[in-house]
Amino acid sequence: MNDLKKAGVEVLGKDGSLKVGVKNGIKIKTMLKPLEVPDVAKKHQPKWSLEVLKEFPLLHKWLEELSWYKKLEDYIYISNYKKGEIRLKIFTKNYYYTIVAKLPRKEKPYGYLRTYGNCRKPRAGEEWTRGNDLTDGEYSRDTWEAFKNNLIFLELVRVVRNSPNKGEK
Repeated sequence: MNDLKKAGVEVLGKDGSLKVGVKNGIKIKTMLKPLEVPDVAKKHQPKWSLEVLKEFPLLHKWLEELSWYKKLEDYIYISNYKKGEIRLKIFTKNYYYTIVAKLPRKEKPYGYLRTYGNCRKPRAGEEWTRGNDLTDGEYSRDTWEAFKNNLIFLELVRVVRNSPNKGEK
């Protein structure tokens, strides 16, 4: 490494893995050691497994309606859980939707289901993402159906119509 410094080459990195020098007036960075790249990506270990959904059989059944081949593990992310209450997320290309479910209890005999959607990326010129409160109400099929309608509404895109004098005869 001292030979490199004597030759006017700057050595960077804690382990001396990167050298910087000038050749023909161009600054060059060169790796002295090969970059260590794992063969397999790190397997994600979620904090909560889908087992917690067994406490919410209706929600579990409703979520299966949204997932391909009823493979929930591919489509939902459980972001918070405590007994009788769960918060999870589902994702689309442009949005993510948060679903909060609280099971019926003595103080709230009908339970609670709340949903909201957020854009996954900001609009041009904005540094924040936009969000919408969606359906909330009782932990019931009616509230779930209203949420699905909201989800479809947010995902729809406008169809551009041809003007009357183009393409139509």
